[in-house]
Amino acid sequence: MGDKRKIQKRILQAAFLLFWVIVASLCIVVTVFSREALSRSEEEAYYQTLEKEMERQVREYLNEQGFQNSGVMLTRVMEADGSREYTLTVHHSRIENLNQEAQDALGAELEHFFFKGENCSLNQRFR
Repeated sequence: MGDKRKIQKRILQAAFLLFWVIVASLCIVVTVFSREALSRSEEEAYYQTLEKEMERQVREYLNEQGFQNSGVMLTRVMEADGSREYTLTVHHSRIENLNQEAQDALGAELEHFFFKGENCSLNQRFR
């Protein structure tokens, strides 16, 4: 009867140990996932700051060039691989009436305000 009790005690100890190993493993996994989520939110905050600054600089530049009160909108599409495709849309009747060469020259100037993020691209539209 003593051997049976020892076996039961060992099985109970092994189950107890296995339980705590599983709990510790889950704690580690949760910590890793929460850190990854924090990194994503930190990255998102970083890009939002760059985006707002770019919009501000473009508006300021357009005002200096005589295109006061231009509508400036920067939108983005994020792909599954983390790449970002931005579209800068500028609304101003005088810009819309420029010929293609003048619009291209203005677009080249506005491109200087684009931040050089990893896997980021920029398209421009004038309306």
